[in-house]
Amino acid sequence: MLDQHPKEPPWLSWLYALLWSATILATVPLARIIADYVSESLGTQSFLWLTAGFVVAGLIVAVRALLSRGLPVSAYLWLASFGGALLWIAWRLRGNPVEAFHVVQYGILSLLFYRALVHGISDYSVYASSALLAGIVGILDEWLQWMVPGRFWGIRDVGIDFLAATLTQCALAAGLRPRIVSGWPTGRSLFRVSCLLAVGLAMLGLSYTNTPDRIARIAARVPAMVFLLDNQSMMAEYGHHYEDPGIGTFQSRFDRDALLRLDMDRGTAAAQILSDIHSDEDWQSFRTAFTVPRDPYVHEVGIHLFRRNRLLDMARDKEQPKRKRPEWYFVAQKENRILEQFFPQAINASSHRWTDETRREVEANADAWYEYRSPVSRNLITRFSRAQVTGGFTLAVVVVLLAGMIGRRFDTGNPGTRQRRDLD
Repeated sequence: MLDQHPKEPPWLSWLYALLWSATILATVPLARIIADYVSESLGTQSFLWLTAGFVVAGLIVAVRALLSRGLPVSAYLWLASFGGALLWIAWRLRGNPVEAFHVVQYGILSLLFYRALVHGISDYSVYASSALLAGIVGILDEWLQWMVPGRFWGIRDVGIDFLAATLTQCALAAGLRPRIVSGWPTGRSLFRVSCLLAVGLAMLGLSYTNTPDRIARIAARVPAMVFLLDNQSMMAEYGHHYEDPGIGTFQSRFDRDALLRLDMDRGTAAAQILSDIHSDEDWQSFRTAFTVPRDPYVHEVGIHLFRRNRLLDMARDKEQPKRKRPEWYFVAQKENRILEQFFPQAINASSHRWTDETRREVEANADAWYEYRSPVSRNLITRFSRAQVTGGFTLAVVVVLLAGMIGRRFDTGNPGTRQRRDLD
């Protein structure tokens, strides 16, 4: 793989890569079960140490390969730099060690794609192609996670997967320096890279157009997809950013006129739904019944109310740290102002409306030095509309493909190009 092509036939190398891809995707529905079992047996941090162990073992094997090939000191330095970067990513993910194992999964996957591609590609584009193929599998991984109950879509995870694959390929290219790979990419190779990049961009573009209203339309037309309405995680949502001097900042799926109109038309009905919520079990049932695809308005007002009530309960809990209670009163106060100003009918007609006594209690105890930023609906995209994002991804795909086609047309390594030049 370093100084000689793989001994197995190309189809077998591709089979290895596809089997590893299938293994990653097949474990998505079982990931929570596997993670719980390992955590109970060895502890949650075991995923972090397992990841570190794989990376260090890989570096040891790589150093032994360098020692036998007589490469300069710079190769060791590059290998150490990119290996250290992989370990740093794993350490940064120590808060959720299960995610850290993605470094291993997608590092290995990129190496398997390299092994398959190097049968037919001998220039530097093989590294980019390997990383892009691993990134595409990473997007498929997140799509599948989104469809599995209890799992979530995350563009951050896509970035982690692609970064792990890219750093692994950089370690291979700059550290191990396979002699079977040399020379700048030909036009044909650039076209191949551009096609893979276009596929990845198109998949991301589709992800950012998979909004709750589109999910609802799909579920209405395809009965087998109705389970998507119960999904707690959205791939992309667009909305509006609000700044209010008495509140701070928050985000909503609706503009001001739409909010007031919805509150006037549906506030009383929403109040009846909210009045039946009293315990944590009630809140869980509410979140299951009123997901964003099913009812974005009731979902949004309910989450603001849940945050207000939860922080007020924490502020009143004498067992909580005394120094934190003024801040929790402050948060409850701000969330209540959001409800009273933008969802007045829904909150005032419900059993959750604050009494004058509660209001005085909060006013007397609320204290915080910062401008409030509500985390409710914080994942909404507010700077760009769905049309703008779709147009941006479409333009990027077209530009990338055109660049690849131009590179292929003027490929000096293409016999047809040389023949046309001779005729000229």
